Amino acid sequence: MSRRPILAMAAFAPIAWLSAAAAQAGTQTLELVRATLQNVPDPAGSYQYEGGTLQNALGKSIGTYLIVRRMGSGADRFNTAATTITLFFPPAPSTNAPPVVTIQGAWSFSSGNFKGSVSAASEEFHWIVGADAASTIPAGTTSKLVLSWTGSNQLQL
Repeated sequence: MSRRPILAMAAFAPIAWLSAAAAQAGTQTLELVRATLQNVPDPAGSYQYEGGTLQNALGKSIGTYLIVRRMGSGADRFNTAATTITLFFPPAPSTNAPPVVTIQGAWSFSSGNFKGSVSAASEEFHWIVGADAASTIPAGTTSKLVLSWTGSNQLQL
């Protein structure tokens, strides 16, 4: 048996280890402070609209949010709703439309928890598309929204 294949494999092992060590993960926890909650029934089910202030982990207001939950046939078996969460951030002075991050997934009415992922984002936040998203309601009208992604842990919304 030749020693060349073994030596070649041994030479590449540190490179694979360095590549794995370079992969980073980022996580950010945001608070959704509810200001409004409105139920709108229709013949096919109902919509629930929620809106409020978006805060960082330090309690500083960084934008606003809108949640649209759709309840109806198919979701009722799991006591859940198809859910879209849109995070709005202050626009640059030269633009009219605010930068956004859109998250889609399912909301459980049994637990009050949400699970989904980031489905779209403005160019300022393109790096977060595909991130996992989860939300819980620890108390009252404030939800904790946690976004987790593979990539730089230095990026923040």
